[in-house]
Amino acid sequence: MTTTATTTRILDPRHHEPREGTQTPWGPAQYIDPIAPGVVFAGTAGHGGVWVHPELFYRVRIVAARYPGAAHLVSSGRRRWFEEDCEAALVVLAFPEHHDPRQVAHAELSAAHWYGGAR
Repeated sequence: MTTTATTTRILDPRHHEPREGTQTPWGPAQYIDPIAPGVVFAGTAGHGGVWVHPELFYRVRIVAARYPGAAHLVSSGRRRWFEEDCEAALVVLAFPEHHDPRQVAHAELSAAHWYGGAR
């Protein structure tokens, strides 16, 4: 079981964090870079993205609600992967305590560019 620094919730261990070789939307993960408990970056041969544990998804949903064009990314509540080029900005903004201030500032600019100004 994993606990996060931002909540006392124990994450359901049935939802395993991706590991090397795990199938991602872009192919098998060649490397994994942990960001926070329940949040990992997976790199593949051609692309990559961030996986978010289902119990932490609400944080991405809160951030996405501030950007008009991001609603489709979180509407089902089932999404777990966010691609590295655009969508991962929402994850950075959902977990700013695990990123340096420059990454957060860049994510704010990226999210505003791709998904419309923040509300």
